[in-house]
Amino acid sequence: MATHPEFREIAGLPAQEMVIRHLLAGEDVLGVLPTGAGKSLTFQLPALLRQGVTLVFSPLIALMKDQVAALNERGIEIVGAIYSGQSASERDDVLERMRRKRARLVYISPERLRDPQLLTTLAETRVIQVVVDEAHCVYMWGSSFRPDFLYLPRLFDLLGYRPPLAALTATATPAMQTAIIEALTLRQPAR
Repeated sequence: MATHPEFREIAGLPAQEMVIRHLLAGEDVLGVLPTGAGKSLTFQLPALLRQGVTLVFSPLIALMKDQVAALNERGIEIVGAIYSGQSASERDDVLERMRRKRARLVYISPERLRDPQLLTTLAETRVIQVVVDEAHCVYMWGSSFRPDFLYLPRLFDLLGYRPPLAALTATATPAMQTAIIEALTLRQPAR
């Protein structure tokens, strides 16, 4: 992978490349990368390289819409989003594409974890990785602002297996990192 001069390097590698390598190796990751450093690439690229679905949980609907639109503009149509306020037909289209293996990168707002139709589809789908974008929200507001973030570990019970989990943020002190790891039950995550 080419090194972009604005990307922060860790141990001689761009930070994004380190996250990508750990995800492709099936490891949990806690990635703290500065704003604008390409966090999205770290989960988008592995999602496009492998068969199966990558679930990206994000509290920011506008960001989800922007990322889906940007990928669609590049001709990448195996992406979708499920969030509050979208029409039932839009949601059903994404769910159907997941079932037919035509959606490999799906952005989901955390409260959708209570949607029975989504849960049924997830039980029928091969999830290869789970990403929590803006993971500092789990620490800062998980129990009040978006309590559904704290239900993410229960997703694995529904699936019957545990895919790699990545928690990504631009903001996390060492104490916040520890709290994120505990709340999301990350397993010996690469940092």
